[in-house]
Amino acid sequence: MVFDLIGGDAQKRSFLVLKEGGRLVSAVQPVSQEEAAMHHVSGVMMRLAPSGDVLGRIGRMLEEGTIRPDVATVYALQDAAQAWKDIAGNLPRVHGMPPSGPGTARRRSHGKIVLRVA
Repeated sequence: MVFDLIGGDAQKRSFLVLKEGGRLVSAVQPVSQEEAAMHHVSGVMMRLAPSGDVLGRIGRMLEEGTIRPDVATVYALQDAAQAWKDIAGNLPRVHGMPPSGPGTARRRSHGKIVLRVA
């Protein structure tokens, strides 16, 4: 599965990484059904229209513990620069080059980075 958040050429290249029977979901533009058929995959465009009712239900589910976000670290807003440094230090290697800087050899567990604004 590929979840396309860019569109254009990136979407066209996404077909090349899908296995036969794979699925391309785009949040930015319609998926070419002709291209999908050519690669023996399916493709759809996902559109969301959040509403107060839906967001309220999600809020209640969070409060009840029905769903739980995966939070790795919470930073104060004034520490946003440090949060970015910590994220950048844990990014995967690019083109065989390791991330630079002290402490970048270790990998941390996954999870969201949260900035506390209040």
